[in-house]
Amino acid sequence: MARTSFHGSAEYYQRTQWGARNPLGFISSFSNGVTTINPFKPVDVRHTIRGTIGGPIKKDKLFFFFSYDEQRRNFPGLGIFNSTNFLSQSTEQP
Repeated sequence: MARTSFHGSAEYYQRTQWGARNPLGFISSFSNGVTTINPFKPVDVRHTIRGTIGGPIKKDKLFFFFSYDEQRRNFPGLGIFNSTNFLSQSTEQP
């Protein structure tokens, strides 16, 4: 008599630090009248969770299969200013 069994797989993948830095990502600091621009790489974390399971319900007649796939990600946004003096402009109303 043949044995019936369930089969499946599971996978978890986490990407944290190996992505490239966006060339438009920077932090600017202003000190003593001098603006300094430093490259900045924001935190970019991605999680991939996958799994499958399947098996017989009635031998050689009916079976089931279930699949699950989830993507969790935290994509940081970068603001690009439309003028070079955007941060130094006064916001005071006359």
